[in-house]
Amino acid sequence: MDIKETSILWTDQNGEHLFVLEEGTYIIGRDKLADIVIDHRGVSRRHAVLTIREGSVRFKDLESSAGSSINGIPVKAGEEKALANGDRFSLGRIGFILTKSKNRVEVSDDIIALNKETSETGILLNTLNLVQTSLEKLLKDIPESDRILQKMIEMNERIEKHLVQYQVLQKVTQTLGQILDIKTMLKTALHLVGSELGADRGFIILYDAAIHKMNSMVTWHFDLNSNTTQHDYSFSQTLANESVKTGKILILDNAMKDPKFNSAHSILASRILSVICIPLYRGTETLGVIYLDSLSREGQFQAVHEDFLKTFARQTSMALHNAKLYTQAVTDDLSGLFLRKYMEQRIKEELARSQRHQRPCCLLMIDIDFFKHINDTYGHPAGDEVITEVAQRLQSTAREMDVVGRYGGEEFIMLLPETVPSGALIVAERIRKLISRATFERDGHVFSVTISIGVVSSNSIDSYQPLPFIRAADDALYRAKSSGRNRTVMYEPD
Repeated sequence: MDIKETSILWTDQNGEHLFVLEEGTYIIGRDKLADIVIDHRGVSRRHAVLTIREGSVRFKDLESSAGSSINGIPVKAGEEKALANGDRFSLGRIGFILTKSKNRVEVSDDIIALNKETSETGILLNTLNLVQTSLEKLLKDIPESDRILQKMIEMNERIEKHLVQYQVLQKVTQTLGQILDIKTMLKTALHLVGSELGADRGFIILYDAAIHKMNSMVTWHFDLNSNTTQHDYSFSQTLANESVKTGKILILDNAMKDPKFNSAHSILASRILSVICIPLYRGTETLGVIYLDSLSREGQFQAVHEDFLKTFARQTSMALHNAKLYTQAVTDDLSGLFLRKYMEQRIKEELARSQRHQRPCCLLMIDIDFFKHINDTYGHPAGDEVITEVAQRLQSTAREMDVVGRYGGEEFIMLLPETVPSGALIVAERIRKLISRATFERDGHVFSVTISIGVVSSNSIDSYQPLPFIRAADDALYRAKSSGRNRTVMYEPD
């Protein structure tokens, strides 16, 4: 979701909201006829008005009963104030941010900041700060006031840190539980904990019980194309594996000086100082490990409360387990690709997105040529081997945004978001040639396979509905097969 226009963000009991502001005037309030409806009893029916003209935004309170404020300063009824990018304003107890964020991560950061200010814990933090300020004034002339004040400040800081961490855990529970795609869920978890702990980089690796090996899943601020980062990554995995082996959270103030690891060959070229590794378990089952580091500060993670880390690990592990169960439910056992029903739903979503943003998407319908002959000649196990190999090669060519599925039997389907027709043809030809280079052996016989591909662009169909889109790709596939197989054909409307 790219936010190109000025927007406002807010959170309430129904979740997080974003409203894009175009040129014009917007009434905000609880009234169902308001331009921006805020379903909260602390907001007046017609609470305030926002006006946007040539990119500038003005705010005016409409004599609301609960009042309004901008950046913590009350706004008088009827008074008009300018709003700048990043300004906070509130209607009663509901807080808003005016933002021109450009991507999901920036929007997520804005929402996290907003939650900290407007949630119950945020209000409690503000109350603690007010109490501290008041006590400082009262203790000003009392003997030993400096010592009392210092203890009070330290206690306040500890309470504040625990409250903020509790708020992060609330955010983790709300956010991760709603994400069923494993990679997206892990990226979100990594961003949340990395940002909270002040880390520079991180990654999550998962344990594959089938091959008894840890596999890299997602990274955060790791540039794996850099030679230096490759050394860091190698050493980091050593630390991550150690954390999984012991089942304990690993915290290093300075990895370069730690006697247990500083003799490792990969540390010689590394730049790593502080490290924290958080193992992920569900019962006795090893799921993986979260790794975070700091390249600039020693002892970055020393003050982190262990209870917070353990609770975060439990919540992430539970979300990962649920995402795995969902993935199993929508994934074909043999090929490891998504099932037909799931693919049709994703195609529906992508077509709606394509229509909304007026950017094309494409679909490839792929069929293994003469697959029945393979089964009849070499047996069904050979056919299964071909299905598996084709699936792996399709996945190897897919971008992170692409979606690959098994449509049925020897047919596959590949959804290419944000792709023009010429780009889809290039991808299809690359796949066709890649599959033709695969060889198989059965009972001393070596054979290869070819595929036919039908390609369709959302620009080529009249309807943004999944079934006409799929039928068009299938029609192009039929033309590819009827014209000799082992070729790619682009759909052309009659």
